[in-house]
Amino acid sequence: MNSWAPQAAGVPPQPGMQPQSPPPYGWNPPPAGGPPAAGHTAPGRPRVWLWALATVVLTVVAIAITAAVTYAIARAGSSTATSSADPAPPTYTAAEQADARQAVCNAFDATTANQQAQGGVIVDGQPNVPVMLRKSAGAVTIVQALVPATPETVTASARQYVTANLNLLNAALGQGSLDQIKNLTDSTNDATSALADACGLPK
Repeated sequence: MNSWAPQAAGVPPQPGMQPQSPPPYGWNPPPAGGPPAAGHTAPGRPRVWLWALATVVLTVVAIAITAAVTYAIARAGSSTATSSADPAPPTYTAAEQADARQAVCNAFDATTANQQAQGGVIVDGQPNVPVMLRKSAGAVTIVQALVPATPETVTASARQYVTANLNLLNAALGQGSLDQIKNLTDSTNDATSALADACGLPK
């Protein structure tokens, strides 16, 4: 029952009661409290948990990628410094180079097998978490497989492949435009083909 009610004309207020002023024009009393009727629910918020989950998981993976890349750069810098101190650069036998090439190519083959069947990094406007994780793991695996004995043709293609995939993942996590993600996907596909050619693997 509302606290305000119009008084009958000509009836004075009761002793001990304060006169009440009428509510402003257009004011309606609020509905009585209580749970909403059955079958009626408040509109839900847009679901963002999938993006949040993907961001958290891939952030952890990105830290691992950064650590692996940093380690590879430091190792390469150490090798360069050692080489400059020696009059003759290090040489590797054909067998050592073949083994190093095979290690990178095996890592590439294992991390990309049947990947096209899993779709792109974005599917129906949502992050394709399995593909993102696989691309991240593949980048880490290939970077760790690179050694000074790896032939330059394979090393250059592998670095291009890792860079292209990281650029694509960063755009997908940053909710880049569809055109941007499409262009980066094309670049990733080109880098994948180049590394497959360097390894002698089918595309």
